[in-house]
Amino acid sequence: MIGYSASLFGLLFQARGSVVPRSVVFAVPSTILAGVLQVYLQKDDNLNMSQFASYNFVVGFLLVFRTQIAYSRYWEAATIVQKVRANWFNAVSACFAFCSTDPERKAEVHKFKHCLLRLASLLHCTSLQQIAVMRDEAFEIIDVENFAHESLDFLASSVDKNLIVLQWLQQLIVHNHQSGVLPVPPPILTRAFQELTNGMVGMVDAQKISDILFPFPYAQILSGMLVVYTFTAPALLGTIMHNLGFCLLLNFICVLAFWSLLYIAEEIEMPFGEDHNDLPLAELQQAFNRALITLMDKRFSTCPNFEITDDTDALLTYACPRYLISTEQYELFTKAQSKAEKHGRVQRKLQAAAKPARATIQGATGQSQIALQADAISADAIAISRKSEPPAEMELVENKKLKVPVQLEQVEATAEVPADIRDDKAGLLPEPQPTALQEAPLQKLVSCTSQEIEASLEMLRQRVRKHFSTAVADFDFIAAHQATVNEPSLVKLSTVLDRHLSLMVQELDKIALSSLQSSGRPQMVHISPIISAKVLPIIPGASSDPPQPESCTS
Repeated sequence: MIGYSASLFGLLFQARGSVVPRSVVFAVPSTILAGVLQVYLQKDDNLNMSQFASYNFVVGFLLVFRTQIAYSRYWEAATIVQKVRANWFNAVSACFAFCSTDPERKAEVHKFKHCLLRLASLLHCTSLQQIAVMRDEAFEIIDVENFAHESLDFLASSVDKNLIVLQWLQQLIVHNHQSGVLPVPPPILTRAFQELTNGMVGMVDAQKISDILFPFPYAQILSGMLVVYTFTAPALLGTIMHNLGFCLLLNFICVLAFWSLLYIAEEIEMPFGEDHNDLPLAELQQAFNRALITLMDKRFSTCPNFEITDDTDALLTYACPRYLISTEQYELFTKAQSKAEKHGRVQRKLQAAAKPARATIQGATGQSQIALQADAISADAIAISRKSEPPAEMELVENKKLKVPVQLEQVEATAEVPADIRDDKAGLLPEPQPTALQEAPLQKLVSCTSQEIEASLEMLRQRVRKHFSTAVADFDFIAAHQATVNEPSLVKLSTVLDRHLSLMVQELDKIALSSLQSSGRPQMVHISPIISAKVLPIIPGASSDPPQPESCTS
């Protein structure tokens, strides 16, 4: 089997494995004959071409049908040999896994494995020889010289060698199961026998393709019809066509296409030969031997250790490293440059940067699961900060009697927050204290997300300070205008401001308390009495009792 380039020029100008050279043998003489007849024959524009068109249709239909049958045989053969290889390797691998781990049976297990590998390699080789149609069928096998010579002589004199080797394999497995080398229950051991049987059934199907050819009458009549077409097409084209160049081109293309389809069907309908487009049976045997030899490696039969780290639960995904990508398919089917050589420079760079890259990944994404769990906690503080936005009616406080609008932006720059309110950790939101019920994962979660929570709480504090500074500035404004405004108006205005401020603080308290109680944190101190105690005494006649909600139209 050959590889080819997928580019247009690589496909058109590759001669190895192509059927075009064989088709040209018929297309060139037919084209020369068409040119001679076009020059010397008298032209007849009234010639009826319907019968010739019908003949072309029949020939084309038969060619397409045969090509389709050949194509299905080719892919069925390719599928069978791959399935057989997988079935028999699974059987051997299962037997290796079933072997006893008793140190006293170490020598017996070692002998069983070597014997099993050699018989499996011999089974695959004899099966390929059974279906191959080649001059040289000496496929590679693992050394069998240590077997009894009487058994090898019997195998050499037999016709169905693969059936004999299959029986030897089954007897080997049964004997070692009875002796304790394979200490597994019989229902589990039957899995190996099932894989061996499935592989042999596949080889029998492949032998059907090798022994049964395409029907001879169909192939004979189709070849004869193509020969007739090769010599009748020039005569008809030379009679009806006046342009010599177009006559030669059309004749060459038609004859070349029909013969190419026939040769394609002949090339792929027997895939177990030694043509360029046949299956690589020798390479398949070598690949099977390599897989069997790999089973003897101690690292193959031992499961690698796995360590649980902080980022294990994150289930990180990333591109497969280059050194873990298999190059077998590229070496086996394409003959292309090895990917190990093609990406050698990239691999060296990746290996040099492996440890720093791994550390970076763990540092950047190792806490992704923790961050997902912390969303439930940080969402509480974010919700409080969003809900504490100043309402639209608080942005502009206008007293119609005083005719002096109070803007938040104007008074915030000059207002000063009282010392008790300015203290972040003494009044509003105390720092969360660990409780006895908290477990180690929760403590680790809080410690990992402390910065995010602190940022959200700081945003909340800034907004609360804004409301407090606005209220203090409003009261300072009232106190500064006591001489020009009558006392009842100041009292009424102070009552309105106190009611709005109390409602705002009560809303913030409800949000904070519901959030903090749900997360198990200490309750926040109610701040309405603090404000009343600090700012109300500056207003004559104002009461320190909490105001009752009522409608206000001022």
